[in-house]
Amino acid sequence: MKSLKLGLESLQLSDNARQLYMLSFEVGRSTIGKLASALSMDRSSAYLAVEQLKDAGLMKEDVTDGVKRVIASPPDIVERLLKKRAEAFIGFAEEIHKDEGELLASYQAKDRRVVLESFSGRKSLRRITQDILLSSDKEVRIFTNQNAERKVFSASEHDNFILERVRKGIKAYVLASDTSGAKLLQKYDRRELRQTKIVKELKPIKNETYIYADKVAVLGFSDTIFGFIVQDKEFAQLQKILFDRFFSS
Repeated sequence: MKSLKLGLESLQLSDNARQLYMLSFEVGRSTIGKLASALSMDRSSAYLAVEQLKDAGLMKEDVTDGVKRVIASPPDIVERLLKKRAEAFIGFAEEIHKDEGELLASYQAKDRRVVLESFSGRKSLRRITQDILLSSDKEVRIFTNQNAERKVFSASEHDNFILERVRKGIKAYVLASDTSGAKLLQKYDRRELRQTKIVKELKPIKNETYIYADKVAVLGFSDTIFGFIVQDKEFAQLQKILFDRFFSS
């Protein structure tokens, strides 16, 4: 019964319509007046609810011996309506995905405010990596100190991000401090859809910077773990230019 009630809620029926359907489902063929009386519902509200159910295909009526009675449609009708609605939602999602580039361009053009999100603690890494994986951009630029990062975050956290990034086809361009961790990273570049350049001048750096789409994210772990994401198209574009010059030098 619980699944049937939840299904009716998902079909966005009124409270009265849901109550009438469930009672009719339990008692079988009955007059609207008897159903309304059992639910302490006034007759006009009951008739409106029955009309909503009939329009949805969830209630039938017949006239026997001059008396009009109604009965709830079987549960497979509810199932069919839910599947039809689910298919429609999938269709809408596919249309939005197809037009995502145009929609994002329109959205960003209408809102030029800089957005800043900040976090603290171990959730910082998860929040930033998830944002990268949800981005429509297919590349990310990273400044990293692998030795410092691996002292704070587990190997599984590090590896899971790489696996998901590769699965989504997001290529990483990495400027890494000259550490043993960076050399290990570089060793698996091809397999992990990445280009790593080791830079001696970056060795003192104890944080990571991620540049992707119209965002720049910073993850710090020198004394305390913190993170923030700045969303601004012009700022992100400038960081990309500076990164690319450093990367190609």
